[in-house]
Amino acid sequence: MTDTPTPANVTGTPRWEPAREIVAQLREMPRQAAEAEIENGLRTLLGHLFPSLRYPEIAAQHPSGDGPIDVYCRNVVFETKREGRRDDARIKADGSIETTEEQAARYLDALTARPNLFASAVNGWRACITDGKEWTFYSYNPDRSRPPERRLTPVREIRL
Repeated sequence: MTDTPTPANVTGTPRWEPAREIVAQLREMPRQAAEAEIENGLRTLLGHLFPSLRYPEIAAQHPSGDGPIDVYCRNVVFETKREGRRDDARIKADGSIETTEEQAARYLDALTARPNLFASAVNGWRACITDGKEWTFYSYNPDRSRPPERRLTPVREIRL
């Protein structure tokens, strides 16, 4: 027996029409829109697509153990960026540079280091980096002997 919580099944019928409206809003969002606006749209979209999920299964600024995750949905870490800034690296407090992929891998590393708090063994962990118009989905390899940028493998790219 394990103490790892088992996620409840996703139930309910997706609300397609409101989801399409949110996708249209994300697509039309002005270039200067703040990341928080994209995060809010993403959380609302996920709520329409997966109506049985509630906090903490869908959450903004969710603690990972190594910084807040922009949007968290069960076994997917979403890192949002302003339009045109998807690939921006950031300067960390120690002065080193971290790519968006490394940032998402860092969050996933922190989550998988605490398996009793975060269960996702059934489907594995994923990451998505998006500016609301371009979406890149990654599978995550928890092998910590690999460098962070090699722990994420792109599996799908979508442009709205």
